[in-house]
Amino acid sequence: MNLPSITIPGLENVTTVRRTVMNVGHPKSVYQVEVEPPLGTAVMVRPGILVYGPEISKMSFEVEVTATAMEKTDAGYYFGRMTWRDGLHSVRIPIAVRMV
Repeated sequence: MNLPSITIPGLENVTTVRRTVMNVGHPKSVYQVEVEPPLGTAVMVRPGILVYGPEISKMSFEVEVTATAMEKTDAGYYFGRMTWRDGLHSVRIPIAVRMV
């Protein structure tokens, strides 16, 4: 199953998730990512730019979420998001993390 949102219910150190997205806009689109990480985390997206072409309509990327908070609490979920932008469109992907 490939859900658009990212939920990590038990982040201890580092978790990596993979997502595949399909371009439904202009065949020649370039999307760049912007990240607002959840509190107490660092988020790295690879690759940070998706370049679609006439023969490339699906692309995959990895999201690495690292716990950076010194003290992990059972305070529930923290929320952030990543947004892919091509100058005309914005595609938002929510990120929810609960550290243990």
